[in-house]
Amino acid sequence: QRTLSADIPHGMRALPIAAQQESAHAGLLRPRDRVDVLLIVGDHRIPDSGRAVVVAQNLLVLSFGEETETNFDESRNVPATFFTAQVSLEVDLEDAQRLTLARREGQMRVLLRNPNDATELENPPEVFERELIVPANRQAWLRRFALVQAPAPPEMAPDPTAPPG
Repeated sequence: QRTLSADIPHGMRALPIAAQQESAHAGLLRPRDRVDVLLIVGDHRIPDSGRAVVVAQNLLVLSFGEETETNFDESRNVPATFFTAQVSLEVDLEDAQRLTLARREGQMRVLLRNPNDATELENPPEVFERELIVPANRQAWLRRFALVQAPAPPEMAPDPTAPPG
């Protein structure tokens, strides 16, 4: 009988992580897909405290499942049901350590990759909430990562004292 452990290459591990339901792509995530893992940290009660960090890139999905969890609000009065995706990823030992620590720090998102894209950023950007909220900072951030064209510099007004031509 074939088991998941028999499919894991030497030197690799299978690590299950809980990811937010919306990052599980409405159940369309499948074994053999490739994903990046994003960590979102910050306190929603503190303005501009959020940030997103790429924790791991180009990981192979080994298995996928969904789980329902019921939690109560801060006053312990109102129950809320959350759907969590359980994703088992093929990782090396370093990625396993990084993802295990990240799990304690905040919410994890799984980002589905194009199957033909094996690109990994050497130093992925860390994105801060305050950079996205303030319009001037947002434009600077977008230009920094070439997501929008930089606006053209303002034209110089002609000098009225300069001779024509």
